[in-house]
Amino acid sequence: MCAFNSILSDTLQAQRRFFRLCDSAGLSFKALHYDTGIPVATLQSWAKETAMPLAALNRFAKAGVPDELVSVLTEPGGKVIYHDGPEGDLDALGVEAAGYVNEWAAVVAGGDTGADICPEARERLFKRRTRLLAAAGVR
Repeated sequence: MCAFNSILSDTLQAQRRFFRLCDSAGLSFKALHYDTGIPVATLQSWAKETAMPLAALNRFAKAGVPDELVSVLTEPGGKVIYHDGPEGDLDALGVEAAGYVNEWAAVVAGGDTGADICPEARERLFKRRTRLLAAAGVR
């Protein structure tokens, strides 16, 4: 799969996850509509299969959608938005560090190390690394 298709696929998956997490946090399509002015039908299409424009991400951020939810949308690009003071969130740091170590150990146990790590495992480790750095407060 070419890199563009992989990013698009990851982006659409992140959008679906974003809307599920928003709903779990009490931010329904209707609530997001009132906060952002984005029509409910448009929000629903983004939750299913349509890639949202960058302007939408900015509207969510400006409307006060929590950073950890907006970050779900930027993870496919290897970026997260995180604010918890200069030290980072120590609980989240511990969780993410353990997740990275467990993922790395599984890759090594499978026989992949260094330059021999397969692209799929490398991508999983990169995503873990991104979340770990965010939890550490690294910008």
